[in-house]
Amino acid sequence: VAEDDPAHWWRLGEPVGATVFYDNAGSSNLEVGPGKNLPTAGTAGLVSGDTNTAATFTELNSVQLVGPAGSAPAGSEYTIEFVIDTPLPAATTRSIMFWRDSSAANDSQASIPANGLGYLTWEGATSGFLVADDSPHHIALVQTATEKHIYVDGVLRGTDTEASVDYTGGTMHLGAATTNNFGGVLDEVAVYDTALSA
Repeated sequence: VAEDDPAHWWRLGEPVGATVFYDNAGSSNLEVGPGKNLPTAGTAGLVSGDTNTAATFTELNSVQLVGPAGSAPAGSEYTIEFVIDTPLPAATTRSIMFWRDSSAANDSQASIPANGLGYLTWEGATSGFLVADDSPHHIALVQTATEKHIYVDGVLRGTDTEASVDYTGGTMHLGAATTNNFGGVLDEVAVYDTALSA
């Protein structure tokens, strides 16, 4: 992560009882969202060989972490990467994260629909590959000026032609969207203000 120079890097490795999750690349620390609950810190990490821990989001508890203004991707090209471990959704879409522009007029969401397939979707792009299988997966969401790309474990799994929206000055939200919660473990979330290759 560090060698690719992230704008934000939330390792989510805080100890049990943490109420603030620190930005290891900038100053956009995450705190609990309004009317939401904190994740459980101190969960075993998802990156093999790394002793850093992760955070567990409980689906029934409407868990959400929110960054301040400026925590969303900036510019017309960006990458968001993270490691996830989640089971197949049951009855509702499972929102992993979303980011919103400074006017709150536009947002973009990565989620797993409750359609029994366990694919990750990001607007019009879908992974076409099972990620909700109770196993860790590295995800990279890459936005170019004209396309969205979804990489799963380093392999390009989904593409959609869609012009970029500039989220400069906006906010990053991990976990619950308005009505859809996330259930599972999230680790090593990083935001880059460039379109990486994977």
